[in-house]
Parts: sequence; structure tokens; C-alpha cells
Amino acid sequence: MPSSATLPTPRKRQRGISETSVSASASIIPYEKEDNNELNHHKDMFDITTYVKTTAATDVLRSEITALRADLEHERSLRSLERRKAEQSDARLRRQVQFHLDEVDEVQNLLEEVRKQSEQDLKKMREARTETLVSLRDCEKRLSIAVDRIEAGGGLEDGVEGIE
Repeated sequence: MPSSATLPTPRKRQRGISETSVSASASIIPYEKEDNNELNHHKDMFDITTYVKTTAATDVLRSEITALRADLEHERSLRSLERRKAEQSDARLRRQVQFHLDEVDEVQNLLEEVRKQSEQDLKKMREARTETLVSLRDCEKRLSIAVDRIEAGGGLEDGVEGIE
């Protein structure tokens, strides 16, 4: 009869074990060296203790496989969630960048409009200044003529045109 040392104990779950490697090793059931002997094999063939131990070992391995598959599915689920979150973050950041680029374009357009309007206003102001200076020179000239006539003893009516 095999000793109790041949019963497998639950192994610590290891990350990185593929399903294929677990499936391949699942059919290997631990046995004592004597069990490999042809005579002992036939002798213990109908021994209920061997059957129970073999079934227990198989059950332990099946439960390990089930646990590993559950872990694998959980990890896949976590990776899927992380991937979705990363995609959403990426999309959100791209939208924000596009929004800011659109704002930059809008501000540049507004600045260009302000610059053009400023240039137009400056041109109008220069034209108005030039007209005002011409008008001022004309007024000074007429005033000078009027003052000279008054000082000469003449009146304003004596040929000074445009003096009011």
C-alpha cells in the first residue's frame, strides 16, 4: 500500500504557467517506485485505497487547474479593463489636445483680425491727422493774414477771403 507521502499537496499557484503545461502535467499522478513494478501494479489494481488516493490526486490537480483557469480569466479581465481605461484616457487626451489646438487657431485668427483692424484704425488716424494739420496750417495762414490786416489798420472786409 502506498504511503501517505505520495498524496500530492496543493501547490502554491505560480504565475506564468500556461494552460497547456498544466493540462499536460494533469495526467501525471504521483506514485511510489514500487507502484511502477508490474507485480505490484496488478496486486494493487483493485485496492480501494489506491483508487481513493489516485482519485484524490486527480481531484487536487483538477481543482488546481480550475483555480489557475480562474486566475487566468481574472487576469485577462483586469488587462481588458486596463486596456479600455487606457483607450478612454487616450481618447480623452486627444480630444483635449484638439480642443486646445482649436482654441489656439481661434486666438490666432482673433489676433490677426485685431491687427488688421488696428492697422486700419491707425491709417484712418494718420489720414485724419494729416487733414487736421492741413486745415490747421490753412487756419494759421488765414489768421496771420487777418492779424496783419488788422495791424495795418485795415478791416477784415478788405479782401481776406474765408475769414469769419
